[in-house]
Amino acid sequence: MNHLKRVWCILLSLCLLAGLLTVLAHAEEACSHPQVGQYVYDETTHMAYCADCGELNGKANHCYGGDRVCDVCGYDEVNPLVLEPILIREPGFLTVKSGKDVGLVVRAYGLGLKYQWTKDTQVIGGAADRVLVVKDLTCKSNCVYNCTVSNKAGSVTAEAVLTVVSETAYKSVDGSQHKMTCADCGEFWGQAMHRDFDGNGRCDDCGYSFKADSLKLTANPTSRTVSNGTDSVTFKVSALGNGLSYQWYSDIFGEPLAEDSFTGGTKTPTLTVKLPSADYDCAYGYGGFYCIVRNAEGAVRSATATLKVEHVEAAEYAVPTPQYHEFRCVCGRWSGTVAHTDADKNTLCDGCGYRIEHPFVDVTDTAAWYYNAALYGKTNGLILGEYGSFRADRRITRGEFVTILARNAYTREYIEGLNDCEFEDFLSDLAAKYGVKPVKFTDTEGKFYDRYTRVMAAMGVINGYENGTFRGENSITREELAVMLYRLLDHEVW
Repeated sequence: MNHLKRVWCILLSLCLLAGLLTVLAHAEEACSHPQVGQYVYDETTHMAYCADCGELNGKANHCYGGDRVCDVCGYDEVNPLVLEPILIREPGFLTVKSGKDVGLVVRAYGLGLKYQWTKDTQVIGGAADRVLVVKDLTCKSNCVYNCTVSNKAGSVTAEAVLTVVSETAYKSVDGSQHKMTCADCGEFWGQAMHRDFDGNGRCDDCGYSFKADSLKLTANPTSRTVSNGTDSVTFKVSALGNGLSYQWYSDIFGEPLAEDSFTGGTKTPTLTVKLPSADYDCAYGYGGFYCIVRNAEGAVRSATATLKVEHVEAAEYAVPTPQYHEFRCVCGRWSGTVAHTDADKNTLCDGCGYRIEHPFVDVTDTAAWYYNAALYGKTNGLILGEYGSFRADRRITRGEFVTILARNAYTREYIEGLNDCEFEDFLSDLAAKYGVKPVKFTDTEGKFYDRYTRVMAAMGVINGYENGTFRGENSITREELAVMLYRLLDHEVW
């Protein structure tokens, strides 16, 4: 008997485990998000939404375990829970062309849904479906459509704002102008000059055909890029026709250009743009210029030609240093900083002729990737080397690295220029500023890095070891280097 009981217990446990796995599998299928906020029900499926973002996660068949209640969502077949409709999609703002049809679509989920469309709050008879087709649109069809979706639990409203864009009807008035009216309602919009951008002898708007000898553009102005110091730039346009007149424009302002100190020939086929003296900003872009040519038959606008001024390639080198030279355009504008180069190994910079003094006896190749860094360290008193040598292939010690950090923060001259009393006062001030207790290591006295380690310790950058030693002769590890840099950068002393 006991044996049978054990068998029944095992079978019952396996059945319960299978049921649990089924529920978990359906829960995973229903929603891939960590949280499921609510379900929308219909007779065969439910829809799952995330409680955080409201995103629709999917759907799954109801899973019943014999009690007619869904194991996943709790849906009761006998007493279904009716929820307020949830709006999933509404038309929103729509722009369509005149004469077209448009379908306004609403999508919602819920039980027993009903739809009713209204136009500007007026009920549309027979519009009781989630899709409303609006036909024969005109410029007078601009309005707001609403669809109310309801059931026994409540209702939601979807909105569609419809804007109809009507084609403009053009009618020729005379040889120089045409009249513009709306193609739908015939409303007068105004008059405008005939335009023939493509030069085919017909108005681009109304198709008015010009005479054989009428206005025609034959050449557009060309964009220009010039160097600083150029006195002036000209743009030309060519056209055929009788009684031609010209007017140049700037595309920045969109207004006719006038004769002034900047522009000349604004009413001729050739526009002259006068550039200032060499002290103006080189990289300035003057925008674009175009010309409208007119006669009694109409008007033609040319293409836009741009004008840009760039730096002169020849540079004026100023204030060279052992590492860099600065160069400026002839306009005086600073153009950049470039490291010295010495391709021919004559110790003279190829760019500015500055005599290069190599930082160390074993660092003489200016093309070496670390040359400028070593030069910077020597020039700024951060790295002094050993008897004139840099020894680039040797690992750096803890004492050497801390010395470089301290010299970069307060300079070697300042730290080593203090007498003993002044130095102790300096350390006390640092420790008070950074909230650190001054530390004097037991193994740094008499070493070249003694003062530098004490400065960094007073700033809280280094702590040493528990036994009071610093071990400055040890090679520094990556983690030690990273921690020191982080602490120093946190003090904003660079």
